[in-house]
Amino acid sequence: MILTRLSITNFGVYRELNEFDLRPKTIDGETIPVVLFGGKNGAGKTTILDAIRLCLYGQLALGNRVRQSDYEAYIQRDFHKDRSGIPVANKARVSIRFEHTHVGKHSVYDATRAWWLDNDTFQEEVTIYKDGGLLEETASDHWNDFLRDLIPPGVANLFFFDGEQIQSLASDETEADSLQIAVKGLLNLDLVDRLKADLSLYLKGKGNKDRSDLEKQAHELESSFQELEVQRLNLVQDRAGLNAQYDGISNRLEESRQVLLSEGAVFVQQRTKNEQRLEKVKEEIIEANQAVHDLAGGLLPFAATPAWSQKLKQRLVSEAKIEEDRISLSVQ
Repeated sequence: MILTRLSITNFGVYRELNEFDLRPKTIDGETIPVVLFGGKNGAGKTTILDAIRLCLYGQLALGNRVRQSDYEAYIQRDFHKDRSGIPVANKARVSIRFEHTHVGKHSVYDATRAWWLDNDTFQEEVTIYKDGGLLEETASDHWNDFLRDLIPPGVANLFFFDGEQIQSLASDETEADSLQIAVKGLLNLDLVDRLKADLSLYLKGKGNKDRSDLEKQAHELESSFQELEVQRLNLVQDRAGLNAQYDGISNRLEESRQVLLSEGAVFVQQRTKNEQRLEKVKEEIIEANQAVHDLAGGLLPFAATPAWSQKLKQRLVSEAKIEEDRISLSVQ
């Protein structure tokens, strides 16, 4: 996310529309990555930072524990006033233009947060444009969440601060606290604290009628959260153990595979020899079949049955004798 323009209308010391170009300048071909605002006390330097935070976070810009009524009073106090302290307008607006890359697509966004009074009723509206058209990927009800997620509020102190805060950020006493808050905001680890703060505000608005029941529910929810956290840690440990078992089984499987590959060479050689022997046996069977066929076509059948051959011989001699007698009779 890269901020390129800020617009402030009737907010703080800024009357009507005021625009600030936040793009780094290029001087003699060299881009200077610094945008510096200077001025005396009360000139509006802090208002610029406050305007950016309010545009992005709305009520959350003032903290997690700020009530809606206090937020409305804060905004109304910052409606621009003349030298005598009389408001010159009953509405204010802050807009920021920024470049942002989402899912590999670079786009230009224009976000505006406006406040006004409608018959003494405080009103607030957020609009977001993407590349010149209304943001359609996110429902308008969730535009506040979209802006908040760009830079989580807990991390904002590391990005938006004036010169007076540099000393506190660099101090050994406050640096750790600032980093702790930023990391919690970045990882949403402050969710429980925010829920507690929202619940506390809800209880104050609702009254003390069922406060005890809600506090009991809050305590039960916190206990459940702690139990779930313990379960999560146990599951993490179990996962580590299962990963170790998986690695061990994988190693043994690889060892077995290597052994099989090494022994498989012998099986391949034996298979080749057996295939060659099978082909030779097939050839011998064909030769034997041909030899049997040749023998069966000669006198082998008669040699295999001598008794029947003798009877056949006698029968042939007898028939020859009868034929000779028949011929002799015909000649006479």
